[in-house]
Amino acid sequence: MDNEAGPVDDILDEALDLTGCRVLVIDDSDRNHRIFETYLGALEIDQVEFAFNGAEGLEKVDSFSPDLVILDLMMPVMDGHEFLRRLRARPEYLELPIIVATAMESEDKRTMVFREGATDFVTKPINAVELLARTSVHLRNRLLIAEQRQFRQRVGQELSLASSTQLSLLPDNETLKSIQSNFKINLDYHFEPSTELGGDLWGMRPIDDQRLAIYMADFSGHGVSAALNTMRLHTLVNQMDETIAADCGDVLARLNEALVGLLPRGQYATMIYGVLNSSKRTFSYASAAAPDLLIGADGEDSVKRLVWNSLPLGIDAGSAYEVREVTLPEGGFLFFHSDALSEMPNSTGHILEEKGSYSLCSASILSSCASRDSNSCLPSSVWALWANSSSIFSASTISSST
Repeated sequence: MDNEAGPVDDILDEALDLTGCRVLVIDDSDRNHRIFETYLGALEIDQVEFAFNGAEGLEKVDSFSPDLVILDLMMPVMDGHEFLRRLRARPEYLELPIIVATAMESEDKRTMVFREGATDFVTKPINAVELLARTSVHLRNRLLIAEQRQFRQRVGQELSLASSTQLSLLPDNETLKSIQSNFKINLDYHFEPSTELGGDLWGMRPIDDQRLAIYMADFSGHGVSAALNTMRLHTLVNQMDETIAADCGDVLARLNEALVGLLPRGQYATMIYGVLNSSKRTFSYASAAAPDLLIGADGEDSVKRLVWNSLPLGIDAGSAYEVREVTLPEGGFLFFHSDALSEMPNSTGHILEEKGSYSLCSASILSSCASRDSNSCLPSSVWALWANSSSIFSASTISSST
């Protein structure tokens, strides 16, 4: 095997730290082994293993776990072609880089070797600059891919933890059971972020024995920043005393003032905040550009939208939020939802928008009422709140209890 030593300084300057890399050389020539080992030493690669044929090479791949293979084609016992076919038949080695050292110049033969599983070629007689350049490139790529996978795994674990933390902000089952029992209402909800982390949040907070605060918010954007904002909002809401919590307009005004100072430019939140008075059968509410609230009752043939116009939270520190009040009949219900519902495509691929989502919800709710065996959609002695904070709408029926 002839050698052409060339300048390697530029390659060595650009190379990552390859000292931990492992290279397997499969060649039937002892002399070639020494040459490859010398050249690889210029990259400070000292973990080099050797095999004299393809069969021995397959065993060394398993025992040595190389990061790169340098392969000769013409060898006894098992040649390089058979080695490639057998190794690439094993899924765990599909991404292992293999540099074939060959003197073949035929384009068709080189194409065949690529199809068998070769990653790259170096030409015999070996040129040191070419060998080091190609070795460095493939080892660098392998290291970067490994680092990226480790990073993605670590991020995935952290996102999973963050998602669990975000879900812990929502009312738990015991809290919901207690609220249903104390305020004589039925609750049903569905919460499912479109990604691992999102900007949706909903919650409930008893103010006293008769009044229950209910809120739903949706921050702009998705991912970590939106999730962090829901945690900020949750903290701000729970820091308010009962006197403030009872005034819907004041709650939104205070939250807006706080978020203007906290949120980066371009971020905002839509929110509805209301207080249900179970003894008076009233629902007072204020909205910061939240989606329309739906209201209805058993025995009625339509569902009404409570529409308003207002600025989102976090944009203008001077914004004021009007408080409105509705009286709920016996068997009445409220339906909350995030804007993900109106942003869903319908069966034809068009976005539902507010009108389409209203039609969908109305049809679903009325169908649920009509399908019940009892004469009414909900027991007349029980209030029902159907809370839905979802990025994927679930047309579940209204739950009720006697």
